[in-house]
Amino acid sequence: MAFIKKFSSLSNVMVDVGAHVGFYSLLMHNEMKNTKLIYAFEPDPRTFPFLYQNTQNKSGIFIYNIGVSNIEGIIPFYCSEVTSFSSSVRKVGTTIYVNATTLDSVFIKLNLLDSLDFLKIDVEGGELAVIQGSKKILSSSNPPCCMVEICESINKDLGISFENILHQINDYNNYHAFYFNKEGKFIQITDGSKREEIVNIIFVPQQRLNQVLMLQNQV
Repeated sequence: MAFIKKFSSLSNVMVDVGAHVGFYSLLMHNEMKNTKLIYAFEPDPRTFPFLYQNTQNKSGIFIYNIGVSNIEGIIPFYCSEVTSFSSSVRKVGTTIYVNATTLDSVFIKLNLLDSLDFLKIDVEGGELAVIQGSKKILSSSNPPCCMVEICESINKDLGISFENILHQINDYNNYHAFYFNKEGKFIQITDGSKREEIVNIIFVPQQRLNQVLMLQNQV
């Protein structure tokens, strides 16, 4: 949490994929200093009204009732009874169909492809698809840091590993992976060993590595 606050204070453009009711969007907004542009995506029609209510008076937060994936079009979305567990890839609860887009498509249209500072991605197993749909963003000359929530058991059920995600993001740029252990220590991941069952992985591009390491020393 402290890391997000510190990084937000240095950021101008941030993205919240899987925004739910807006907790991280509001946290980012509260900590950003000057320019505040936050783009929040939440496909669940039950949750989106709460996201709207929580952010409607916050200048600079733009919300989208749409899914984010590696394709554009209509995709199935599985609505769990617990809304924070709903997913576009994990078959839980009731099936509905939602509009989906890619981050590349959105930010090309906004002319912000190389202006993003931070991506937060928490989509209950759909993280790899979001990354695949962000190829141009992550390949840019100014790639963002990414915080990706990874649940080992969900990914195992889907046939996805942490290494799949790491290799995919490194296909686009030279990223370093870190996580916070239970003691709060910022640890670089150099092999397949780790971690807790559910963990936020911080992917840091080489271009921002010194900035992040200096920032972490302040946390």
